[in-house]
Amino acid sequence: MVPIRPLILVCLLFMGAQVGEAALDGAGGFRRALEQSRQTGKPVAMFVYTDWCPYCRQFISKVLSSGEVRQYLAGIIEVRLNPEHGQAEEAIARRYGVTGYPTYFIFPPGSDQPRRVAAHGGMAPAQFVQECKKASGVQRPATAKTPAARRTQPAARPATVQDTALQGAGRPETTQPKKSSQPAPAGLVTLHLTDGRAVTGWLIQKTPEALTLAVINSGIAAFERASITRIEPATLEE
Repeated sequence: MVPIRPLILVCLLFMGAQVGEAALDGAGGFRRALEQSRQTGKPVAMFVYTDWCPYCRQFISKVLSSGEVRQYLAGIIEVRLNPEHGQAEEAIARRYGVTGYPTYFIFPPGSDQPRRVAAHGGMAPAQFVQECKKASGVQRPATAKTPAARRTQPAARPATVQDTALQGAGRPETTQPKKSSQPAPAGLVTLHLTDGRAVTGWLIQKTPEALTLAVINSGIAAFERASITRIEPATLEE
């Protein structure tokens, strides 16, 4: 039998190597990263994960460890944060609304207000890099628009007797349908969690251990079944 503690140590070392040798770690590393960002004008990337999360390992192996992503991250300040490593780390994750793993944030240069970036093993590395650039404020220069050709309106024709007669004819009134709650698309659910929160998103994967949602206005997140008290279908308001 392989000893458990050495095996865990090997896994942690592997994850550290894949995320990046230069990445700062934990709450202290996060504070240093923000200070370096103010001094250098570089954005900060914070990867929030846990040791037990299979989706984190998949994201690391298929996206973060790719050459294209590593080349992009070489120009910014990396931080990795495990909320289970201490109260300070847990407080940072709670401050920024982390509800599942993996979660990825980009902090624009000199700012402590992050923008969440979608992070899951099914995305292409090029897509991830583009999302990070958008979040950090690095955009492609806009192309100059050519002036649109001026359109001329056709001259109005003289009114006829028939036109005058038709002006008094009433037209049937049309009414706009009232907006109402529509049935949610298949897979849209609300998870009620043990900490009192309710999270709504599209269910994209489920295992005996966890459910993975594409959370509305957020990103991909996994939730342990032990933390879920109730699952119910969700509705969308038009």
